[in-house]
Amino acid sequence: MPRGQPPRRLNLGAPEPGDEQEGAWPRERLEGMDARFVARLERAIEPGEERPPMLGQPRRPSSNV
Repeated sequence: MPRGQPPRRLNLGAPEPGDEQEGAWPRERLEGMDARFVARLERAIEPGEERPPMLGQPRRPSSNV
């Protein structure tokens, strides 16, 4: 974007019925995707392929960068 110009805004017109959905995915689909992700992550943690997330801990940079 050139300096000194305001950001461009996308004008989609007036809202229509169905526009009240936030985001591109319906909530049910997001919940299903989340459940599949959690199940796969738990399966990967069991044999030691992954480590569980350290909740509440600051992220440290990876040593293999």
